[in-house]
Amino acid sequence: MYHGELSLKYCTDNAISGFDLAFGYEAVARAYMIAGKRDRMDEYIKLARETADLIEEEQDKDYFLSELESISL
Repeated sequence: MYHGELSLKYCTDNAISGFDLAFGYEAVARAYMIAGKRDRMDEYIKLARETADLIEEEQDKDYFLSELESISL
């Protein structure tokens, strides 16, 4: 959780989006998965999916989405 939130803060503080921001949301979603907090996990998965649209390189976007799909309770 710490590293995911730190990543999100770094991205938002520095106007970084796309791949890095999406993986920040993915990291927080994964932390909530481990904590067993489905509602919060789903919230961050939704944010990650929305942010995936900002990933310009199709190969990077496909990789990100494959990683996001590995999150589940």
